[in-house]
Amino acid sequence: MEMCDLGQEGTNTLIGITDLTRANRKTQNGRDVTFTDDRQHPWGRPERVLGSPLSINFLLAQSDAAAVQVQHFSAFPTGFEFQVVAYAVLTEEVNVWDPMFGLAGLRGREGKDPYDLADDVLRLSVEFSDGSRAHNLRPPMDPRPGETRYLEPGHGSAVRSEDGTMWTADSMFWVWPLPSPGEVGFVCEWPQFGIEVTRHHIDAQSILDAARLARPILPRKPDDPPFRQAY
Repeated sequence: MEMCDLGQEGTNTLIGITDLTRANRKTQNGRDVTFTDDRQHPWGRPERVLGSPLSINFLLAQSDAAAVQVQHFSAFPTGFEFQVVAYAVLTEEVNVWDPMFGLAGLRGREGKDPYDLADDVLRLSVEFSDGSRAHNLRPPMDPRPGETRYLEPGHGSAVRSEDGTMWTADSMFWVWPLPSPGEVGFVCEWPQFGIEVTRHHIDAQSILDAARLARPILPRKPDDPPFRQAY
């Protein structure tokens, strides 16, 4: 069985995190990007911006006990978001999964070592044509200095079937920054439910084209309250 090499985020600094907080205009993957709000972290999902939706959805992986769907893409000037929906069937042999933390990887797993990669953790990675990648297997924190990619889970939900045999969980994920031209790969592995390393690729150009259609909404006023991070 192939081991899931989700790796670490890129180590060759494209944009220094400190520099990002000091100036509005920077270059991401060769493209100039203007940040419209000094009070927002540049790596976060933009506030007051209406993302441009994409008609992309695909079944990323499936086994006899689980399925992982990727859907609801939206592109923004500084990144993109998508939703992951995970379905898991519980049996006598496989009956332990806490979906509240399952889609967040190692983030927020109460009572667990933050680096304990248990089989019930759904591993998720996004790979880019420049060789960089971002994944959900890291403790919750802002990007570290030198990190060039960032994958952050957002709001989600979980519901158990009426007969108690299946869980359905979903979570939004935010990816910063926009992808480099070429392919964007989505990778997942879920050992407890029989899903081995599985990949699906899409064309980054569709995301880049949609990002140009995102538009600002509800402009801030000088007396608006300070920025509060949503992701």
